[in-house]
Amino acid sequence: MKPPKPNQLDLLAKSLEELLSEMYKTDRMGFALFMFDFNTALLGDYISNAEREDMIKFMRELADRLEQGKFIGRPIGEA
Repeated sequence: MKPPKPNQLDLLAKSLEELLSEMYKTDRMGFALFMFDFNTALLGDYISNAEREDMIKFMRELADRLEQGKFIGRPIGEA
């Protein structure tokens, strides 16, 4: 797997932040995107617009909810 160039990741992060802000109708929406190769056991890359500490807190809470089978996100039809 050829790793992306840092400027490609920066462009992806900027584009994703703009798209999420538009989708969620907010000034800024936090995100973390993880990319990995299915053919290797190693984590590839990630991008985020959040502080590392906040992102880690969110990931721990998300993992807990996933393991407990709790609903994540908005039910269809709710705004």
